[in-house]
Amino acid sequence: MGALEARVALVTGAASGMGRAIAERFAREGAQVWVADIADQAAAVAKDLGAGAKAVFLDVTDAGSVARAMDEVGSGSRGIDILVNAAGMHESEPWLEISRDSFDRVFAVNTRGILFMTQAAVSSMLKHQRGGAIVNILSVGCRHTDPSTATYTASKAAAMSLTQSAAQAFAGMNIRVNAIAPGPVRTPMYERNLQVLSAQLGKTPEVVDRNWAKNVPLGRVAEASEIADVAVFLCSDQSGYVTGQTLNVDGGMFTD
Repeated sequence: MGALEARVALVTGAASGMGRAIAERFAREGAQVWVADIADQAAAVAKDLGAGAKAVFLDVTDAGSVARAMDEVGSGSRGIDILVNAAGMHESEPWLEISRDSFDRVFAVNTRGILFMTQAAVSSMLKHQRGGAIVNILSVGCRHTDPSTATYTASKAAAMSLTQSAAQAFAGMNIRVNAIAPGPVRTPMYERNLQVLSAQLGKTPEVVDRNWAKNVPLGRVAEASEIADVAVFLCSDQSGYVTGQTLNVDGGMFTD
């Protein structure tokens, strides 16, 4: 019997990267998974996961899209037991070149999306009175920033604060809210950022990749499946006394 047997899980950003890895692992642990994304690949991912999985179009930045998706997910008798907010975006700009549009885009996905998805999921959980678990995928940038990623890391720091606030707000309703702060993880977003950074530095992507690994005490970039392992723990009964926490999953980069 899997750790998430018979639970209904909605994973945003599940068409690729960490979201997809989490959806795949949840399905193996017995969950009925909703693959939520704006990408067309969501349907293919759901098909790969098997009979218990379904795809739903969900743009976390659009209130109407969130409402329609949650109506579809909640149309069954079980409602939702687990939400993983894995949808995210990254933009890197020098401080003096950060635009209002860029700021709004990043915060719309990384922060506002988490807030309103949490509202929608909690409403469903309360309706069915079984409690639940919410996990937000953040970044080590929520604790440690640098000048080139000010907007991105600020959005993740704000999301960490939302995690703590929601955990306090819903603890009495048996709804736990936690977050994961990954270091570098080998995903399509990581590969895109690798290309951008290598062009900026005038180095090959392979050299930049090796340098990233050198910054990690464990000496390597994580695989998305390793983030999924932690998500299973935070959504299972094994973490029943854990809420309001942001767990660093970064190979030892940071210890606070």
